[in-house]
Amino acid sequence: MPAARYWRATGFAAYGGAGLSLSEFRLYAGSTLLDAAATLTASIAPDTGTLSSLFDGAATPSVTWSAGSATSPAFGLVWDLVTPADVLQIRLGSGASMDNFPFELDFQYSSDALDWTTAFEPINIAYPGANALTAVPTGGGAFVPLQASPPVRLVMKLQNPVFLPDENWGQFNVSGVRPLVNITDFEGGNGRIYGTVKEKNTPLNTPLRRRVLLMDERRQVVLQSVWSDSATGNYEFLGVNSKSTYTVISYDHLRNYRAVIADNMMPELMPGVLQ
Repeated sequence: MPAARYWRATGFAAYGGAGLSLSEFRLYAGSTLLDAAATLTASIAPDTGTLSSLFDGAATPSVTWSAGSATSPAFGLVWDLVTPADVLQIRLGSGASMDNFPFELDFQYSSDALDWTTAFEPINIAYPGANALTAVPTGGGAFVPLQASPPVRLVMKLQNPVFLPDENWGQFNVSGVRPLVNITDFEGGNGRIYGTVKEKNTPLNTPLRRRVLLMDERRQVVLQSVWSDSATGNYEFLGVNSKSTYTVISYDHLRNYRAVIADNMMPELMPGVLQ
């Protein structure tokens, strides 16, 4: 990455889908601290705490933002380093709860604080525990390895519930029910793919809020990303090319279960669209 004067963290997603809570956010190049003389600003003011707490070298107190603020496209933390530098690592401090710690974000750089370029997008950032620090290197998060056994057996059948039938891993469901989330595919089209994300329980399955990805099978690229609704588990991808086939992937960011994948998904026509 090039050296840049301005750096920005945006696109936060917290483990619990709740607000954001951080006690530190430092920028490094190897062991060299880059933000000691930097100016840190926030596009949306915190609900509690002050920005100075993010670079005081302590894992307390925390600075918090509501879910509405933290997930707003307008939200970002911006550093002016004055002297351009190449950030190779960020170090995050957690608050009291894992629910408010980011498991992903978008880290960007700019020469003028107007036009931004993504440097890296760490995902699955490991939660370090309450009021503790974790380092995130350029290009990815700190992943917690999944267990090697017992084996996970996936049973897929389109337009019917999809489960991970292994009681040690739990079970997810991707069934065709009325969706809630709306996001438009950049390619355009008149199709939709929808379903639910649920955990297998008795007597009723439990809806979950989990990230769901839509991947174009021919090009092997992720086109869309949404979160299922926490109350119903519903998700939906609208405006997709109805002549393509897709793979839908749901991840458990809490790492209790393995991912669920349904491939060869054919879109239905969106409501009100004539064939």
